[in-house]
Amino acid sequence: MDDRIVILDSCRYSVKDNGTCILRGWMYMGDDEPSVQVRADHIPLECSMTRWARPDVLAARPELIFPDENAGFEIRIPNMEHIFSLAESLRVRICYDRESLPVMQKDMKQVKSEYYGDTLNYYMECVERRLDNVYIQGWCINTFGELKMALLDEKGADQRDVHWGSVRRGDLPEQFDVSLSQCHGFIIEIPRDKIKGKLLRLTFANNAVTKEEVIHMRKFDRENARLGRILKTVSKDNKEKNKEIIREMGIRGFLDYLREESGSFADSYGYYEKKHRATARELKQQAKESFSPAPLFSIVVPLYHTPLNFLKELVDSVVSQSYVNWQLCLADGSKDDSLEKYIQANYGKDKRICYKHLQDNTGIAGNTNAAIAMAKGDYVVFADHDDALAPEALYWVARTLADHPETELVYSDEDLMDEKGNRIYPHFKPDFNLDCLRCINYICHLVTVKKSLLDKVGGLRKELDGSQDFDFLLRCAENTEHIRHIPRVLYHWRSHDGSTAGNQDNKQYAIDAGKRALEEHYARLGLEAEVEFAGIFIVFRTKFKVQGNPMVSILIPNKDHTEDLEKCIVSIQEKSTWKNVEIIVIENNSENEGTFLYYEELKKRYPNVKVVNYQGEFNYSAINNFGAGYAQGEYLLLLNNDTEVITPDWLERMIGYCQREDVAITGAKLYYPDNTVQHAGVVVGMGGFAGHILTGYGKNYVGYMGRLKTAQDVSAVTGACLMVKRSIFQQLKGLDEGFGVALNDVDFCLRARALGKLVVFIPDAELYHYESKSRGLETTPEKQERFNREIRRFQERYKELLEKGDPYYNPNLSLVRGDCSLRKAHENVGGRKA
Repeated sequence: MDDRIVILDSCRYSVKDNGTCILRGWMYMGDDEPSVQVRADHIPLECSMTRWARPDVLAARPELIFPDENAGFEIRIPNMEHIFSLAESLRVRICYDRESLPVMQKDMKQVKSEYYGDTLNYYMECVERRLDNVYIQGWCINTFGELKMALLDEKGADQRDVHWGSVRRGDLPEQFDVSLSQCHGFIIEIPRDKIKGKLLRLTFANNAVTKEEVIHMRKFDRENARLGRILKTVSKDNKEKNKEIIREMGIRGFLDYLREESGSFADSYGYYEKKHRATARELKQQAKESFSPAPLFSIVVPLYHTPLNFLKELVDSVVSQSYVNWQLCLADGSKDDSLEKYIQANYGKDKRICYKHLQDNTGIAGNTNAAIAMAKGDYVVFADHDDALAPEALYWVARTLADHPETELVYSDEDLMDEKGNRIYPHFKPDFNLDCLRCINYICHLVTVKKSLLDKVGGLRKELDGSQDFDFLLRCAENTEHIRHIPRVLYHWRSHDGSTAGNQDNKQYAIDAGKRALEEHYARLGLEAEVEFAGIFIVFRTKFKVQGNPMVSILIPNKDHTEDLEKCIVSIQEKSTWKNVEIIVIENNSENEGTFLYYEELKKRYPNVKVVNYQGEFNYSAINNFGAGYAQGEYLLLLNNDTEVITPDWLERMIGYCQREDVAITGAKLYYPDNTVQHAGVVVGMGGFAGHILTGYGKNYVGYMGRLKTAQDVSAVTGACLMVKRSIFQQLKGLDEGFGVALNDVDFCLRARALGKLVVFIPDAELYHYESKSRGLETTPEKQERFNREIRRFQERYKELLEKGDPYYNPNLSLVRGDCSLRKAHENVGGRKA
């Protein structure tokens, strides 16, 4: 009995099914088959238990022999609201072989308090001073009745002169398993001089509970004293700086600069998009521009009982295009003729608008195909019936085709808009990224396809309704390399309770269709792969089957620090499920005698470990090149000695991608010891040369547009865990030893990319990284000069790329901050223009 284990990780509640208690954790039951028992006092209760894989548990507890990988559990107890009055306690136990272990035992009053407490949660994202105002931004999730918010002074009276604003938060439903209507983003502004007391209270209340956030104004004033320093830029002491900024950016730009610098949320999307939308003057100029040839765009739209206000907004957005050579094809599967009457009454005189009332509603794919059949254009543009195009959309597509006539598929950035047409959240995308597309349909809208390519791949497939566009894009990607991205928001995707953007529960069937589309895509390409839903709407993960039994040579430079090295090697040997490896420790100037005694013991313990001696000062490139000379493997893995394996199948996942003909290098997802992200890919241009993005975010954070959960092509990955084909390593003649400390991994990846090969970041291969413990930081003047010298060398070698910008990172995103936030007007670190 003593060797059985049950660990509860979390207890949370949902109002679904009359209130549900959700318990998550992991268990070890040996060979016994567990069951769950739930009692309210002595009354047995209905419940369910599901199991799922927990590779982190298997990796952390290697001494336990699990029968399979499904160590995790989730227990759901419904009808909690009916149980509160029936008993005084709630007990949950895992049963096995006439024995049981406790999962949770709580007083029912505590359970009730926690349940109703969980119906209301809030988060303060920003409390700061912006010019003369107190600016508050955050969100609240309410799942029980009406939400009421109030801002009170220290005496409990309503604070006067408060401006309230709401923000649609389409990023929250996915993370918290709630509907969009239950998510409330808020912005509150109040003049600082109107707050007379020492406290400000922001209250949140629903039908069950009230919560309060207290803002201490003295502390607020101290923390926001930075604003005073910023506002000195308008003073006489900074006259020259002011002039410089005004010369570069103009008066309006100078005011933008002040606004952006006065707060971290000043570049929120509502403000950003107003600055970047096309002006009336620009649209007028676009209308005058002529193209030769001037392509005819056929915009195809499937209709089905479309709300008239949405239909009007869509059609008006097409009619108002600055590029006028278009055809709008509307295929209506509605049961009545109300849409037909509306179109004829309001747009009947415009011969560019073609309408067809279908005899039967054949679904999204069928209705779209009917619209395609009406198309007479050189290119087909896809749009949904409740969305809208930016007025300059077709102009920029035409401009792109004129500049790149070989193009067969074009896509743009987009944003979400609410039911009232307010633009609320942007999707700033990378240039074409095949591996990202295989995880998530990041392309989405606006998509324009050359008619000849469409005819070649065929229309949309009705049997894949729900993911018909995902399947179509995969088939296009199989048949053309001429795909271009326009880094401008040219499409507005409506987020409402009936749309995929607004209510993902409405289209759960899309998951099955998307999985099938991806599996068939791999089958057509002859790639053996397992596809699974990642649990995030709608993200898939792929595990390519490793062909044969290739050896991996793991190269680990080391100087002393035997504790780190021991942890690293033990984790490889005992946690990794891929066994055909050799480990080459590259000794570099160790000073402790015990290090060499450890090496001897290590080689005796693990026959697949060898130690080679590099003579010379620290040069990461030279050390790895030296070690590679002893390697016998088909794949080389550069690995820091201060890493530790988390996921047992990390090598299979890295080999699976790396073995593809189009791939040269793969990289892993690395975490700091506190389970925050250390590496999730490298962006060229970050900080003026190159840098990691999304560092410091939690292990389960999805990241901007799913960047932390999707395999994707990147410009570079860190050398702390980098796999490369041996043939590629030899073709590139190893790492460039001119980059002895910094940027050698980025340079290596970029040279592999220059061969026409891909570099892939794989988030499902996970390790801890304790970050340069062996070498230390660049603290001495000599080390700092070496670091700066290598940066200058990198900037000279990749001047053109730095000017154009990283193709896998959108130019609308910041190159100063690594959090994928919006780029500020005064950022000046190179990169392409948005």
